[in-house]
Parts: sequence; structure tokens; C-alpha cells
Amino acid sequence: MILKVDEGYMFRVKRGIIMIHKNMNKKVIGVVLSALSLGLLTGCGAKAAVTVGYFDASSAIYTALSSAESDITEAERAAEEAKKKAEEEAKAADDSAKGTPAPVGTELVDANGNKTGFKVTDANASAPEVEYEAPADKNATKADIPETYTDLSGNVYKVVGIDARAFKDTKVKTVTIRKNIKKIDPKAFNKSKVKNVKIKGTKLTKKMAKSFKKLKKGGKIKCSGSHKKKNKEILNNLSTVKNGKTKVK
Repeated sequence: MILKVDEGYMFRVKRGIIMIHKNMNKKVIGVVLSALSLGLLTGCGAKAAVTVGYFDASSAIYTALSSAESDITEAERAAEEAKKKAEEEAKAADDSAKGTPAPVGTELVDANGNKTGFKVTDANASAPEVEYEAPADKNATKADIPETYTDLSGNVYKVVGIDARAFKDTKVKTVTIRKNIKKIDPKAFNKSKVKNVKIKGTKLTKKMAKSFKKLKKGGKIKCSGSHKKKNKEILNNLSTVKNGKTKVK
């Protein structure tokens, strides 16, 4: 015989005993047991008058089931916390993870937590990018901006830009710019001590070239690589080159 209780939940009555499935919600089981205690389940194959002994036994079953469910819940919670902890530990100090670049705006750090001078501008896993913000060593007199930078998780970023404050108030006097740079802020050399720039492979635009107008008097720009001729043409049109303040080689 089938017994319908509490919003359509079904229970099977067999030989005068209500069969409680092991996966039943404890709230629903509680409803059944409450009904038994009040003698509400009648004419269903079970005794009309529920004995105290039977209810006590049913309560014991309920308690056991509740305890088991509690243990399962705790185990699930512990597993979830362990998973979360593992994910957090997998993240490096720069918030990157293997195959997952650090978020845009993140200032990448080394294994000791020190800033590297690179900030994430594109976190696309297939082609992440960073820009050069400042030399990692405050006492450095030379800055060699690489084509790529690798974070603590092994993600490789293209170095595509130079920030407006990259050399402001630093001790850097010589800068080497390589081929992946496609943006140089017009103020990149403002209030800097930079006098010598080596352009190796980068394809300059007129907008990028304007940044070199901020070089110290007597500055020198040396071009090399496949774009040497075109880069020199663009640089020679700068007012600071025409008036002799800066020389191009």
C-alpha cells in the first residue's frame, strides 16, 4: 500500500511498517513520525493506534538517519573547503595560476613579493600582455625592456607598452626597447635622466616617437632591426632632432 504525506511525498507500507528510504529528507521523515505519534496515519495497513514502543523505535531510526545526514554534510563541507584551499594555494603571489594569467591591472611580483616593473594590460590566456611601469631596481642606470615576461606560474606575456611614469625620477640613463612595444606614452621620458635610447626591432609610429622629445639635451637614439630606415625617417622629423637637441643614428 502507498501512503501519501506532506506535499506528495510517497511512502510504502509493508506488513504494518512504514518503509523509510535512506535518501529521504530528514524534514519529511519528521513529518511522518509526527503523524505516527499523533495517530494520524490510519487505515493504511499500519496499526491505527501507534504504540509508544513503535514510535520510540521510529525516533531512533530518525535520530540515526539525521546523524548520518549530518556526517555527510560535514564531509561535503570539508571536501569543499579543501578544494577551495587547494585552488588558493595554486595561485601564485601575483594572483596568476598555471594557464591563467593574473588579472588586468595586476602589478606582477617576483618570488619574494617584490615588484617587477610590469603591469598586466590583457589577461587573455592565449595572448596575455603587460606594460613596463618602472625599473625593478631603483638604483638601475640601464633599463632593457624585454620582448616578453614570464610570471610566477609560467604564463608568458608580451611586453607591449611603456607607462607614462616609467622613468620619472629614476636613475636610468640608457633604455633599450625591443620589437613587441606598440605603445609608448608621450610622458614616458618626462622628468627623467634618460639620454640614450636603443630601438631594436620596434616599429615606431609618429605618436610613439613624440615621447623622445622629452629626452635630456644631448640625447641619442640608435635604431636597428628591420624597421631601422622607417624609424629614422619618423625620428628625424621631431623638432628636438631638427634643432640638434637630440641625435639619431
